[in-house]
Amino acid sequence: MKILISFLCLLSFMFAEAAPALAGGANSAQKDQSLEILTANLSTALQEIDEAGHRPDGTPCESIVRLRAAFMEFLQSAGESAPQILKSLRFAPNMAISQDGKFRAYSVDISTGGTMGASYVAYQYASGGQNFIMDFADKGAQQLQNCVIGGRRDCDCGEWALDTAWGGERVIKIFKVKENLYLVYGVSKGSSKLASDKLKAVEASETGIKMADIFHYVRSCGADCDCSKMSSLAPHDSARFGIEYDFFSYLDGSDEIKSKYAKKTFLTFENGALGALKVKSSDKYPDGELINEYRYFKFDGEKFTIESKITHCEHGKIIEELAAPSSAQGL
Repeated sequence: MKILISFLCLLSFMFAEAAPALAGGANSAQKDQSLEILTANLSTALQEIDEAGHRPDGTPCESIVRLRAAFMEFLQSAGESAPQILKSLRFAPNMAISQDGKFRAYSVDISTGGTMGASYVAYQYASGGQNFIMDFADKGAQQLQNCVIGGRRDCDCGEWALDTAWGGERVIKIFKVKENLYLVYGVSKGSSKLASDKLKAVEASETGIKMADIFHYVRSCGADCDCSKMSSLAPHDSARFGIEYDFFSYLDGSDEIKSKYAKKTFLTFENGALGALKVKSSDKYPDGELINEYRYFKFDGEKFTIESKITHCEHGKIIEELAAPSSAQGL
């Protein structure tokens, strides 16, 4: 009898030890199955967006709402494995990853009709078990979703996509400025005339993801301009820095134009210095032009000081050029 009792006690002990492992295995299998479902949902949403892009009236609002929901759920579940999974999808989004591998940006073309381009952009910071996601579109997206649920057809998907804090650009690359501070490089077609390249500053860490106002703009005027009447000339801080250029001359222009600019990087970042192709811009097309010359702005540990000068101004026409900053000396 003592031997039987001892044997039963041993079985009970072994089962007690194995139970947590079995439960863990079950939870892991359940999590994997859930991720498979979320991945399939996202794949379907991406395919729907791709097919809608061929419509003359652009992508329906409800398709964008489904894409956003599917992307957020997927990233929340996938965590650090998100890039590897996304690469395997047939309609994979554009993807950019920082040098340290922690910060990622994913963009999807959501062509909403008309001449302006638009992308849905989702951001993720995943490191050491932490997983933060953000698309900076909560308010606008909720309004759009309410329109869709209400069956309204006057919802402007394009306006929502372009007016969100970070929507619009197709993400190309991410530069790491310093620990937890990144520059997101994106390009977009701004209208039937102009395109733009932009850098957007993001602070991403164990506390979450937020925009960072690290570009300090300082403008001056030429002799024929009255700066006192132009309030926009006051120095200000922003999380964005960009360059607009002649869309047709660059992208749809002659072979000569394309050979001149096709391999040109309009914005660069290296060794703490931001390089920007010198630009003359105007609100009267086609007065804007690119000049094959760079201006460099140095990061001082807190900000970039972007210096520019308005060289000509009159009613309905302003020409502004990037200035050669004093911070660029020695670069």
